[in-house]
Amino acid sequence: MTIEHGHANKRSDGFSSVAYLYQTLPHRPFGLAPVAERLPFPRGE
Repeated sequence: MTIEHGHANKRSDGFSSVAYLYQTLPHRPFGLAPVAERLPFPRGE
């Protein structure tokens, strides 16, 4: 998905999004994602 930022994408607006997952319990525990698929999480500065 892409979001155009004005004509020719020259604007520098900030965008954010959120997604929710609703699941019926009980379910199997989620395992850890493989190392190659993990995203870095910035720690507080």
